[in-house]
Amino acid sequence: RRSDQLISIIVRQGANTVKNLTGVRFSSDNQGLYSTVDPLDLNPGTYDFYVSGPVHLTRKFANLTVGDNSSLNLTAAPLLTGDLVKNNLIDISDYNRLVEHFGPRMPQTGSPADLDLNQDVDIFDFAYLVGNFEIMGE
Repeated sequence: RRSDQLISIIVRQGANTVKNLTGVRFSSDNQGLYSTVDPLDLNPGTYDFYVSGPVHLTRKFANLTVGDNSSLNLTAAPLLTGDLVKNNLIDISDYNRLVEHFGPRMPQTGSPADLDLNQDVDIFDFAYLVGNFEIMGE
């Protein structure tokens, strides 16, 4: 099980933004799938959720029904990782940030370039970034 992550969520109904939430806890199950969040304090209904993680592109989860507990299952599609400069596009700027912290250059305090959350920036993090290169969020 991976540690909980903090995500941002924009909740919309049609063109109307219902909530703009930051710092929402996103929890993983035993397989490492992140699927639930803190209670969102939403009225029961159907919403579109725009979700982005700390280094992830924004992903739209459309027409999700929320009941009384406001817990979400977001396993329908993965959040794509590699957006280190938070511009909703994985590009050369993200690559440059990863290179700055690659290998022994990683700060002792950690790095957002540690995309696989294993306490170092290495070829595996590079593979995530390259695999999502030139993809834009929703």
